[in-house]
Amino acid sequence: MLGNQVNGPRQHTAASTGKTKGGAQQIDKAFIDHLDDEPADALLVGGVIRVAHALGLTVVAEGVERREQLDRLRSLGCDGAQGYLLARPMPAAELTAAIDGAVGTLVDPPRVTGV
Repeated sequence: MLGNQVNGPRQHTAASTGKTKGGAQQIDKAFIDHLDDEPADALLVGGVIRVAHALGLTVVAEGVERREQLDRLRSLGCDGAQGYLLARPMPAAELTAAIDGAVGTLVDPPRVTGV
């Protein structure tokens, strides 16, 4: 079990990560806030990602607000992210419209035949 990590005025605890019912490990925003400028946070997040993957879990980071955070998460092997960088909260009707609009812009991948 990981103990508490004190880092300046911030205090993190391993309890801030949580496993969802769908087999995904969530990483709390508190770990993501200084991911791109605090080496200890990057080490901790990287460790959580490696352990979760070893257990067969998908990893989703919460509270991603800056491109640098997203880039660092990608380099650490994080599977997914959510936060203001990607989308602001919106009513369900707006979300449905946004998804419908995006689906129309998707291109089918080329199909390989005769192999």
